[in-house]
Amino acid sequence: MELLPVEAKGLPPPDILNRNSAWFGLVGWFSAMLHNGLNRRPALRSGVHRQLLLVSIGWFLGYHITKYENYTYARLDRDMREYIRLHPDEFQEKGVHRQLLLVSIGWFLGYHITKYENYTYARLDRDMREYIRLHPDEFQEKDKRTYAEVLEKFTPIR
Repeated sequence: MELLPVEAKGLPPPDILNRNSAWFGLVGWFSAMLHNGLNRRPALRSGVHRQLLLVSIGWFLGYHITKYENYTYARLDRDMREYIRLHPDEFQEKGVHRQLLLVSIGWFLGYHITKYENYTYARLDRDMREYIRLHPDEFQEKDKRTYAEVLEKFTPIR
């Protein structure tokens, strides 16, 4: 049983340096360094052959995962193009007039919603100022205390 079907062999091979191979290679290297650290050995200098082995294994896995990923997306693209070819009436161009209409409606709604929000906030500010003017005793400044009043007297103990 193969991981990739025969039709995947027609795809171009992925780059040697791709994100999956680099990522899995780094994960392999970090796992070797973690193993060294857990065994209380020098992380970088101990077991260099094991570090290279795990980097190579990670690189190999990342390369083949990228290969499988490319095949999966190519298959999905092929199926999508086939569906579009069989159902052309569902994929007709809509035209620019519809987009312009939607943009105009969005601008109109955004403008009026912002205008209403500004009006509401201005009304709330006006009501708050009026309440403060009518009830000045509730908004008097409190006496400010100094640090000496807040903190306890400090006596160092030696």
